[in-house]
Amino acid sequence: MKWSVCYLLLLFLVSLYGINIYSLTSGDSAPPMWDEAVHLRDSLVYYNILGNPSQVNLEVIKDLINKSEQYPLIRPSGYYPPLVPISTSFWYFVFGTSAKVAIMSNMIFIFILVFSVYKIGTLMFDRNVGLLASVLILLFPIILKHSVIYYLDLPLTAMVALGTFFILKSNYFQNTKFSVISGFCFGLGMLTKWTYLFFVLGPLGYLAFRAFYPATSQEGALERAYHFKKVLRNIALFVLASIVTFGPYYFPILPALIGETLRFSGGPIAHGPDSLLSYASVYFYPAALWNDMITPVGLVLFIAGLVLLLFSNSKQKTLLSIWILIPYCIFTFLIQNKQPRYMMPWLIPISFLISFFLIEVGSVKVLDGRFGLKRYAISLFLILFSILFFRENLQLRNTIIDNSREEWKVKEIVSAIEEDMNRIGRINRYDMPMYMGVIPDHRYINGQTIRYYTTLKMLPLNVIKLQNYEGTAFEEFVQKFYRYDYILTKNSANIAISPFQESIDRMHEFFYSHIGSFRHLRSFQEPDGSEVSLFRKKF
Repeated sequence: MKWSVCYLLLLFLVSLYGINIYSLTSGDSAPPMWDEAVHLRDSLVYYNILGNPSQVNLEVIKDLINKSEQYPLIRPSGYYPPLVPISTSFWYFVFGTSAKVAIMSNMIFIFILVFSVYKIGTLMFDRNVGLLASVLILLFPIILKHSVIYYLDLPLTAMVALGTFFILKSNYFQNTKFSVISGFCFGLGMLTKWTYLFFVLGPLGYLAFRAFYPATSQEGALERAYHFKKVLRNIALFVLASIVTFGPYYFPILPALIGETLRFSGGPIAHGPDSLLSYASVYFYPAALWNDMITPVGLVLFIAGLVLLLFSNSKQKTLLSIWILIPYCIFTFLIQNKQPRYMMPWLIPISFLISFFLIEVGSVKVLDGRFGLKRYAISLFLILFSILFFRENLQLRNTIIDNSREEWKVKEIVSAIEEDMNRIGRINRYDMPMYMGVIPDHRYINGQTIRYYTTLKMLPLNVIKLQNYEGTAFEEFVQKFYRYDYILTKNSANIAISPFQESIDRMHEFFYSHIGSFRHLRSFQEPDGSEVSLFRKKF
């Protein structure tokens, strides 16, 4: 198949994927939850900054780094890098500031992912493996699911594919141009999500090692010396381009980033087995492949492909094995906080392994060499994966429809806050932001979700989630109680993480013991039968 035909086919598939995403998001009216709300709000923050850059100067940047609450509408979350929300903010200038527009901006990264996977497969194996892998990765269920929500893991997967492609194009760091480009891509990957490093560490380390210690060399002493200096220079250029790209963001916030990472990677918030060396930890991500990421069929093909690769004569055996093994070891034995989406870039080498297996097995000749299985084997498994894809797509659509039928009152809550701020003359007082505490941590009624909608409404309001993950939430609540202009409470099903329920109950008890200082504004009946109440401090 000609390269132009391959590109047109992939472009057609990406277009169909985009139409499907648009169809799914059109029926979704549920509020964004937790992390998704944080990322959506960050995209609005960068949109506000780009729309009026004069409001940002060195003094403001310094205040933002120090977590000043003076600028609620231009203060990003601070923990997550800016590449994805900034790329989304440009879409807002054209299509408006809606969650649907933000989700559709995922198409940028789906396009990058598909074509990067195709090019890597072509470089490592051949055009057939590249084409098959780029189609398969679109059919994996977790890719489909994350194409209709606004998380960083799908863009991270795309940037890992793009960065790895350019690392391979550097030809063991002998090509100066692609060494610099790959360094720039590394920086962009780090600006997508800092775990980018873990997923390119295998290819990067292997190619750097092979650059200095090639498998065979017939060069003379002078040629080897020149080769060594060139590789060393190109690796230095790679590192320099990387640091220049991601350094201005990471270096000022590095201490806070390390602290936040350590805080969220363990304790009650951590999802995953308590012991990193337990059977449950070792089994977690293989089980995730089976249940969430590539389906049981994909896992069987992955294991079969791994066995075939180990016994094959493929030149890519070592590279592909390292690429698969290193992220698994890091996320299994070093990181307690485990979720399938954290390992989404792992699917890139897995897609190559499955494609390699299908191509190799399909190339077997039977009936005295007159009957090839290649076309039939590949077609059979593509049909099977397509059936599984459409099943997942239908389940996802039904879930979206069911969630959208629940009329959560988040927009009404924020409208009530807007009306009250307007009534007391604080709606446009950007020099005097107000404070709001959201005690529950329900999936829709939580600080992150409310904060997204207040930023969407351009309200100068700091929305604070009144619990943290160090067990001191109640104490902080009492110490800072005087700051809160608004309090939002929920009288049942308050929290998603059960260890914090006691702390939430104590907050409610303390607040209602001081209810005389607040005025009840409105109450809202929620689909779960609970009542959400909005209070404002009396002036």
